Amino acid sequence: MTRHPHRLALLLAVPLLLAGCEAPEPGTDAGAEPGAEAADTSPAVDVAAVEQAIRDREAEWEQAALVSADSFAAFYTSDGVLLAPNAPPMQGPAAIAEGMGPMLETVDGISFETVSIDVAASGDLAVEQGRYSLTGTAPDGTAFDDEGSYLVVWAKRDGVWMVTHDIFNTDRPAPGTGEM
Repeated sequence: MTRHPHRLALLLAVPLLLAGCEAPEPGTDAGAEPGAEAADTSPAVDVAAVEQAIRDREAEWEQAALVSADSFAAFYTSDGVLLAPNAPPMQGPAAIAEGMGPMLETVDGISFETVSIDVAASGDLAVEQGRYSLTGTAPDGTAFDDEGSYLVVWAKRDGVWMVTHDIFNTDRPAPGTGEM
């Protein structure tokens, strides 16, 4: 016979107690009934509000482009990247201001038209697709115009929507290539 019945009871009880201490499965609510889905406690993203904030920020950016290259470049994050036609990649506001300065100095009018905005589930990242048009006067006095498409990645940094990535493409053929 068993000389220590309490030991046997304790040995049998320990696995049961440990089973009750297991962490809940990921994606489940520890206090929920078995088989119940965990409640999503993350706040819902107001997509319409994010889209409007991006549109408002873009209107400010459009005006900044007419003020100076520095004003234009201030909309980019410190590591923001701009990919422009017929130019090497530009990274950071200083490089963007330097690279875009000569072109922006010739621009008399610019407009951005948003086609779509896709908002990330987190609500702090958005991708905007759109069209641009601009007019200006070249250094030799010749009037010019351009139009094309763009894709911009916006990120909310310290409560402000900033550009992390920007690419635009003209609808015009590259110089010397003829009509498309």
